Amino acid sequence: MPISQTQIIRSLGEALAWFEKEIEWGVPPQNLNHLTARIGELYAAMVTRGQMALAVNQRGYDVVSAEKERISVKTVTTSNHVDINRNTFDVVDRVMVLRLNTDDDDISIEEIIDVPAADIIPMCRLKENAYSFPIRRRQPDKPRSDEKVVRQGTLGDTSVLEYESGTIEVQKDGVPVPVTKPALREVAAQLGVGLLNGNGNPRNTRQLGAEVIAALAALHGEDPLHGDGPLHDDGHFEEVQPDIPVSGENVVREAVLGDTRLLEYESGTIEVQEDGVRVPVMKPVLRKLADQLGVSLLNGNGNLRNTRQLGAEVIAAIAAHHRKTSSGA
Repeated sequence: MPISQTQIIRSLGEALAWFEKEIEWGVPPQNLNHLTARIGELYAAMVTRGQMALAVNQRGYDVVSAEKERISVKTVTTSNHVDINRNTFDVVDRVMVLRLNTDDDDISIEEIIDVPAADIIPMCRLKENAYSFPIRRRQPDKPRSDEKVVRQGTLGDTSVLEYESGTIEVQKDGVPVPVTKPALREVAAQLGVGLLNGNGNPRNTRQLGAEVIAALAALHGEDPLHGDGPLHDDGHFEEVQPDIPVSGENVVREAVLGDTRLLEYESGTIEVQEDGVRVPVMKPVLRKLADQLGVSLLNGNGNLRNTRQLGAEVIAAIAAHHRKTSSGA
């Protein structure tokens, strides 16, 4: 009975999720050969809109494409070669070699080669019963310093950054942590961000990082695409502490406009109150007041002001507004 494309895609997702669990449990990728092979076959069936070869120990090929091509699929993780059986090569029309990459718990499928069967023979080393196809080592990732940060969020001394490639980095006191996932989980636990996606599977590093950054943006009332600090030339944002007043701090400035009160603490932290009640997400209120008072949301460098900067400007503008009103009276 043919398997639908929906079933193939769903099965691929389930197989990848299980592979990811095994990696998280500490199983080396090279010890998951059966699962790795299945993932490759499902992927090939998906991209060729084909069918799995359902026979047990199918002779020579693994997938039949929508164009009726018989495809031999080889999938590796760390191996530097694959062997293709010469004794059954006559029934193969096409060869796909794939690699499962595991980068900080993120799983990706890389197509090493996808060619007609005859084209791969000149690329192989001839063995007694096999064509041995060499696999080059994966090229190192683009240095982070060459990438732009597209989103970021900060909680205490911890910053979470998302680069343009989708890579997530966690920094503590400005220093990248060597293993991202555990640090992300700590922040997620503090924010109440679930570790599972909508399908009940563990979020990978990129998914969890994106959710954590969104939660941090909501916590601070920030625009998650810009964060809460100016972007510097090196691609990093200015780190700012969460706007949570520290018990025992003195208020150094305050201003009142209508039923809204702004307080600036000695540490620079801004607090916004409405009818005497602290507003949990301050940035939207500050932006509304800034619009009323003609205060720009951008600093002199053209970057978005963070909560502390904008709060200080709004307090100064309210004071100037009251002086002008009193003088006019």
